[in-house]
Amino acid sequence: MKGVVTQVTELTPTIKSLHVNVPGRPSYKPGQFIVVTVQVGGRPLRRAYSLVSAPHWENIEIMVKRHPGGRVSPLMHALRVGDEVELQMPYGRFFVEDHDLPEKMVFLAGDVGLSAVLGILRHLEFIGYKGEMTLIYTNHSVEDVAYRDELNRLARDAGLRLVYSIDHSGRGVDWDGGPGPIDEDLIRQYCDVERSRFFLHGPPRLVAQLVQSLEHLGVPRGEIRVDQW
Repeated sequence: MKGVVTQVTELTPTIKSLHVNVPGRPSYKPGQFIVVTVQVGGRPLRRAYSLVSAPHWENIEIMVKRHPGGRVSPLMHALRVGDEVELQMPYGRFFVEDHDLPEKMVFLAGDVGLSAVLGILRHLEFIGYKGEMTLIYTNHSVEDVAYRDELNRLARDAGLRLVYSIDHSGRGVDWDGGPGPIDEDLIRQYCDVERSRFFLHGPPRLVAQLVQSLEHLGVPRGEIRVDQW
């Protein structure tokens, strides 16, 4: 199916947000992803992007990180309003359903792993979810933090417990959060490990470490939902 770019926003020095209008698009669940196809040297290359948008939105939104030496991400970053995008949707089993929402939800996200998590948080706010929501969002530096204003608003207005986990805070930057990567101590400090369902999204190494940490803390494997890129 075809979509048309309606908005491009630079979120960080390496990440852009793309809003795309897809006429007649199928419905999707919060947390799922799309697959975009681009032509490179006459060959189709496909990349998956989690949906940052909530299902009730008219347009879809994705985050795209530019990777040094990447073959697709520079082309995605070069897209402008009015450009056409070839895509398929929806895919993935990392999602929430309104009939199966626990009383406490913890989201552990790294880098652009925030994408699916933010899509879920936007949906939870839309439906008026009354349970507890915690997000621990880890990045290498403050400059890598995306959607900071919206996350802070969700913490202020929607009851989100928000923790920024930053390796290097950056001189002169005001921020709140742990002084390093997500570890067992940080999880234990901010999360109810005995009564929460955990949602993990980020690079494979980070996700594997987080699964190990949660299991070591006694979280049942059935209460750990995982996606990675």
